[in-house]
Amino acid sequence: MRELGYQLADSRATLLLTAPPLLNVARQAAAQAGDCEVFVLGQATGAASFSELLGDPGAAPDVAFDPADDIAAVPYSSGTTGLSKGVMLSHRNLVANMVQCEALFALSPDDVVLAALPFFHLAGLAGIMNTGLRAGATIVTMPRFESGQFLDLLERYAVTRGHVVPPMALALVRHPAVARRNLTALRHIMCGAAPLGAELEQELAQRMGCAVSQIYGLTETSPITHMVPPFSGRGKRGSVGPPVPGTECRLVDPQTGAV
Repeated sequence: MRELGYQLADSRATLLLTAPPLLNVARQAAAQAGDCEVFVLGQATGAASFSELLGDPGAAPDVAFDPADDIAAVPYSSGTTGLSKGVMLSHRNLVANMVQCEALFALSPDDVVLAALPFFHLAGLAGIMNTGLRAGATIVTMPRFESGQFLDLLERYAVTRGHVVPPMALALVRHPAVARRNLTALRHIMCGAAPLGAELEQELAQRMGCAVSQIYGLTETSPITHMVPPFSGRGKRGSVGPPVPGTECRLVDPQTGAV
């Protein structure tokens, strides 16, 4: 709650949209931030609903903005060197990275994508939601990762594509129920946010019966810079793959700084 309050204050947020189970936390964070009004999806006692916030859709004003300069999102970095830092991303930042990656993701309207990563993180917002909606795929969301529920949803909705981080991958590899599930629809799992060892990557592919590949990026790069393209046959276990189109990178010795 303290971290959320800090981010609301730092970004000078005036509205906070939450879900009923998180209303109390949202109120505390909003109070910590100061002048921030809370709205709730659905209905909750003592809280204004999202529908009230929308008002009359037919009366929505025309808004002029510059996609190259105007800010679309301010996601917060992990804060490895102190407090988390807001990264100001323009509409063009997000669209450009989606265009860089959409062909590599190879998503289609027939795909069903399981979203277990949060949409307040760029991996969820851009890597799952934006690319999935752009492709016309079906997106199945879950409030937080729990390995049993993750497997339930994979089976129930015949999910074809999944996204995980290494701790999720480890939990799935160790879960005893995997062998009893019908996961034949699952074609690919993408893993990012932290390094995934080659051995665990291979074990996850064998346990889940699908292709597994890795991805790399930064909040500041909107976010994807490297990817092992699914189904390409060019992947190397433990590798994040080559740069996505339009990306330049260089290798630097961490000890000497030499290129």
